[in-house]
Amino acid sequence: MRRLALITTVALLGLAACSSDSSSDGTTAAPDSTTAPTAAAGADTTVAGGESTVSAAGAGSEFCTINSELNDVQLLDGSSTPEQIEEYFTVAFPEALGRLIDATPPELEADVETLVEGVQMVSTVLEENNWDVNMAFADPQLTDVLSTDEFTLAGERVDAYCGG
Repeated sequence: MRRLALITTVALLGLAACSSDSSSDGTTAAPDSTTAPTAAAGADTTVAGGESTVSAAGAGSEFCTINSELNDVQLLDGSSTPEQIEEYFTVAFPEALGRLIDATPPELEADVETLVEGVQMVSTVLEENNWDVNMAFADPQLTDVLSTDEFTLAGERVDAYCGG
């Protein structure tokens, strides 16, 4: 997911960190930040003109369609009013996020959970700052969460799966 779209998506998803893995103990291993994300399971790697390319395993799937819808939201670009941001994060976003979670393929559940946790933080910090985008994104608790390797790599894996 693109960074701004991912942040918006995370905020929009506003999901209560959920995972369909009921056996999870709530902990996740820290990603190896020295390793580049790999192609999603089922993706085809081919050589074209001497270069490796990856075809996205999930391109065209319901999950990727919803992900794209969330990425296309232009709410946090500075042109929206606090009222519009609040409406989106309290009504539209939770609905879209719920659909995304329901459509998440098993191999991306941990990544989506990570992204949702980040988005929930965006929503919380926006609310604490009266839905003011500039104040929210200046808040260190938000930048700390959204700048982690775990969050970044989760977004990259979702992008790779969807072909973004």
